Amino acid sequence: MAEVRYYDIRCVRGEITLVDIDNGVIESAGTSFFDKAVIRVLGSKGWGILTRDHVDIDSKREVESLVEAASRLAVVTEDHLDLADAPRGVLPVPPLGEDPRDVDLEEKTRLLAGIEEAARVAGVGNTRARYTEGIDAVRFLDSSENEYSYEAVRSGFSVVAIASRNGVMQMGSERDHITTGFNLRNKQDLGRKAGEVAVSLLDAKLPKGGTKRAVLDPELAGVFTHEAVGHASEGDLVREGASVLGGKIGERIGCEGLVIVDDPSLPEFGSCPSTPRALPCTGRRSSATAFSPPTCTTARPSRPWETVFPATPGRSTGHRRSSG
Repeated sequence: MAEVRYYDIRCVRGEITLVDIDNGVIESAGTSFFDKAVIRVLGSKGWGILTRDHVDIDSKREVESLVEAASRLAVVTEDHLDLADAPRGVLPVPPLGEDPRDVDLEEKTRLLAGIEEAARVAGVGNTRARYTEGIDAVRFLDSSENEYSYEAVRSGFSVVAIASRNGVMQMGSERDHITTGFNLRNKQDLGRKAGEVAVSLLDAKLPKGGTKRAVLDPELAGVFTHEAVGHASEGDLVREGASVLGGKIGERIGCEGLVIVDDPSLPEFGSCPSTPRALPCTGRRSSATAFSPPTCTTARPSRPWETVFPATPGRSTGHRRSSG
């Protein structure tokens, strides 16, 4: 076997349920299952990464075979990397209210149809509703005898309504995604709101072009922040020189008074108990006057980059590109 300085294995087993209703017609409704694993080995120089389905992480023989296969891939790398020290851990998973697995697919479809129907107010010509549900059972172990496991449940829905009048079309949409259980019950009011917003926007006046002050709702502001700051803070992009934030540590990149909070420990839909490499996710609050993009400081979206950007107390775990 080629030299192995470190290895880790992350297995994710689970299921995905999708229901899609378009103008009162059920386009799809079903559940699929998955069982996948990622094996990473740090060889004499750099990383070898292998993906497999249906891995028995409790089988010593299978683990040794997979590590050997990944180590052969590590031989081809030309970069010499050294593994940095990093904390290990996993945040508590929010407790479930009603478990989505206790609700059959027929009832989920019926409840979603009620939300979609509520969006068809007068003036609305087209509606669509979609329910998604994902359940991940995660296990992680590495050659340093670190091991953890947890189960994450995410579910939610979105509804869209299209209204038209005299050749003008407008859209209203609502969505609700959570990590604390089943959330389709008694949500017809959100469907109705989507329809009413679409109709009301038909009377909206066209704005004049030019540079103006704007008031953004939280979701739109979040999208802009995600695109302008989130992606630019990804460690691999910074290292490759493809980020506009490269070399801007300590520089102000926004207006006075701007504060950005990025906290996956909050029990929201984007929460993350741990990065895929067993690093605990923590929140960061950054002001425009002392903005320090987390992954420009350590650039640790996942453990391979720890070899390039050593861990430093007080710096981010780079969760912007983490999942599960």
